[in-house]
Amino acid sequence: CKSIGFQMTAPRSEKRDGIYITRGTVSESHGAFLLYDTVNALSGCPEPIHVSCGANFYVKQLFEKQSFAQHVHIHSYTDQKQMLANSRVFVTHGGITGVREAIFAHIPMLVIPANFPDYQVGQAIEKNHAGILIRKRPLHKEEIRESYEKICRHYDDYLDGVAHMAKELNAYWSQYGAEAVWKECEQAL
Repeated sequence: CKSIGFQMTAPRSEKRDGIYITRGTVSESHGAFLLYDTVNALSGCPEPIHVSCGANFYVKQLFEKQSFAQHVHIHSYTDQKQMLANSRVFVTHGGITGVREAIFAHIPMLVIPANFPDYQVGQAIEKNHAGILIRKRPLHKEEIRESYEKICRHYDDYLDGVAHMAKELNAYWSQYGAEAVWKECEQAL
């Protein structure tokens, strides 16, 4: 039930600091360069920045060729739930697994989509005031930085948005649960 639905326990830290950036499982160069451009846009922020390469060798090589400031930490792999618990803002492509974990960790998001489903998730995040969707392509460093700063300026409002989403998802899951998902699957077959 916990694997297929919007129900989970996420660790939360009282002291949150910095930015956690990931593109999930990066399987193509487009996603790798979106990640690279995102880190470049935010590397001027003074807060600690943790970047997950998603255990992708190509992405790790791309980042090793660049020298970032000391507060930018490149990780081959991270414990995402723990990173979300300790970070102030989550920068994501909008994949449903990471977004679900962020919602239950109560962390506002900056969504930089790579495809249409990611874009739709980003729209839902923005609509619920749980974060901001970056729409422009190619990426503009200023838009990313300004959006991050907006989240920080109105942090409590975005926290409320994320908490509201978590509450709604829990209520919906409690009402319908796994049985509804199984019935949908059976009908599809």
